[in-house]
Amino acid sequence: MFPMFTSSHRSWMASALALSCVAALAFAQLAPAEAANLHGTLRLPLSYRAWTLESDSAGVKTKIAQMHAPIVGSLALHPTADLVITSAAAGSSLDLGASTGADEISIDGAADVTAQAVWRLLGDRLLLQAGVNLPSGKRELTLDQFALARLLGQPLLGFRLDEYGRGFDWSAGAAAALPAGERVLVGFGGGVVEHGEYVLLAHGGEYRPGREGSVSFGLDLGIDDQGEAPVRLDATYRLYARDELGPTTVFEEGDQLELQLGLHRAGTPNRASLVARLVAKSDNVAHESAVGSDAVASLKTSAGTQLGLSASCERDLSPVVTLGFGGAWMNFSDADAPGQEGDAFEFGPALAYSMGRVGRIDLGARYLAATLRPRTVSGAPRPEVSAAGWMASLGFSLFGD
Repeated sequence: MFPMFTSSHRSWMASALALSCVAALAFAQLAPAEAANLHGTLRLPLSYRAWTLESDSAGVKTKIAQMHAPIVGSLALHPTADLVITSAAAGSSLDLGASTGADEISIDGAADVTAQAVWRLLGDRLLLQAGVNLPSGKRELTLDQFALARLLGQPLLGFRLDEYGRGFDWSAGAAAALPAGERVLVGFGGGVVEHGEYVLLAHGGEYRPGREGSVSFGLDLGIDDQGEAPVRLDATYRLYARDELGPTTVFEEGDQLELQLGLHRAGTPNRASLVARLVAKSDNVAHESAVGSDAVASLKTSAGTQLGLSASCERDLSPVVTLGFGGAWMNFSDADAPGQEGDAFEFGPALAYSMGRVGRIDLGARYLAATLRPRTVSGAPRPEVSAAGWMASLGFSLFGD
């Protein structure tokens, strides 16, 4: 049995839909003078994802689900400048099963609001970005909620939101694209994110994630007359500074390398894409102070390697209706963290309805399945955990031309 909507999900969903409708109405009711000068879009991609996990040995069923309602607004401030504001609300729940005697654990609330400004210069060959994260989301989690958030961050489960609130962050970056032939484009860029401190756990100290830096390189091959590239190669390298809890260093995240190859077939009425992605990380190091002593114990752990493959195809059934089908597979290996390793796949249909210059409606559904391969602290394999679930999505896009 797949997990269904709980009463808290239904109540929360009603509030989220009401908020979405209010935002959509406000966007649609811009005064004529404002609408003449401001152009943009408003997107409301709602989704619900639910899993049932069952141990092959214990027979205990664990249910985890999340309703996610992001709001993304894009406003053209100038022909070469855009402002993008995003936020989200989410309701997440974890049911450990009646046999454990534990109550349902839940996290309900809003995520932080982020604002990002983008400038396109030199005929769109140079892009500058600056952004801030406003600490408006849910923080100060209980220990049970923190455990749920850790589970939401399990890559194989694919939940949209695992971190509701952070501190005040700022980011800046730049990217450039240069032609390297008649149908070849080379891109490169870099960026930095400075994180502010915040209270992660209730009654806990000020937690400060380390600064992040990244450099990237991209290559578009075979660009056609419409500017579409059938082959795209991307590489990104990320570096992380130390995380601190008060004055103490508690965690050092390993550097991360991301490689991606995309194959795309554009045109009408048929389109298709295939994307392969590899994420490899260096070892993480956790630090813990001994009780009653100044000594600090350090533990180095393997962060693991992620390999993913996704494919999609779609066909225009009419000028306003498009039918599609997609699927994805992910493997996570060589990780010391409990329950990280395994395989997951998903597949399902998608339907889009175009309202022309007004907007677009997107519907989607996916069947989900996964096998988790946990290990003991010493590295010995434990019984596998089987997982099955489903995902449904409903997206609204409004265009303010």
